[in-house]
Amino acid sequence: MDYLRYICTLSLFLVISPFSIADLPLTVEDLITDKGKIKLDTSLSYSNSDRQNLLTDEPIVIQTGESSFITLLTKFGEFKGNTDMLIVTLGVRYEVTPDAEVYTRVSYL
Repeated sequence: MDYLRYICTLSLFLVISPFSIADLPLTVEDLITDKGKIKLDTSLSYSNSDRQNLLTDEPIVIQTGESSFITLLTKFGEFKGNTDMLIVTLGVRYEVTPDAEVYTRVSYL
């Protein structure tokens, strides 16, 4: 399973890398949309979460004195979880006037 994940990740980088070109220096004029035109902003985010927890359940409360109590846990368990997430974001910009632009963004998990 890990082998397949590495192959998919490597393939994704090989597909996206040719489109990742940096034009330096970056100026404010490059970020602002031209009047009447639409700009698309895209992004990909990847997250991996590995968790391991101890679970307890069914407590018994025992009275040890007039106003003293102790709680004994009678059922124990272990939880292991591994979660992969890929988040795709698409944004759209449209310049209404030279001083104002409209921007909206949608994310898919």
